[in-house]
Amino acid sequence: EVAGRSRVAKAEGDHGGARTIRRLYTIVPLVSLVAHVGMLHWVYLVEFNSADLAPIMLGAAVAAGGLFAAPLAQTVRVVLPAFAIVLSLGDPPMFHWQMLGRVQLTPAVIAGASAYLVYVYSFFLSRAVYLIGGAAAAGLAVAVGPTLAQMRDGLEFAWQWISELVEDHMPRTAFGWGVAALAGAFGFLGLGAAVSLRKPSPIVANDGQNVKSLDS
Repeated sequence: EVAGRSRVAKAEGDHGGARTIRRLYTIVPLVSLVAHVGMLHWVYLVEFNSADLAPIMLGAAVAAGGLFAAPLAQTVRVVLPAFAIVLSLGDPPMFHWQMLGRVQLTPAVIAGASAYLVYVYSFFLSRAVYLIGGAAAAGLAVAVGPTLAQMRDGLEFAWQWISELVEDHMPRTAFGWGVAALAGAFGFLGLGAAVSLRKPSPIVANDGQNVKSLDS
């Protein structure tokens, strides 16, 4: 909403009162956010952590489009979300909650997801549905899908089963190898014939061109 009001104000003109209102719409929510974070620690006697600055960094990244010119705003929108993730990495263990499957809800996870949304909004808004949907599917796969160890075990089992199947059906005698070679030859011959029949005949194509040229 803040970014939308800022864009409307810029479209209507950036002179006098419009400029002041546009800046107020951008700055006041950030000041309010800082005040709320400060009051939270004062009222509930919660120890301040670097992760508490992450929402301010993310909000400033979104509001950068209304505060700065395009080149500087793009730089701010690239740097601040990444900085928010870095600030959230040193969060205390008390803020860890079991969310879904193997995923724990931590400030770093929240900051990473929020930073991803900020990047999508800032640079790929036209593809937001696909990018957010893909990220949600990837997160769900990580949360409830198989682990890397399980996938490795599954591949090893499949390879062992295929190897045993091939070894059980492998010819043991010269006659068996001859039959297998003959069957393979006829199989490849039939495959080549099927591919050839699917292609248009060059003679027919040339005749068609000749007929067309005679008619013209």
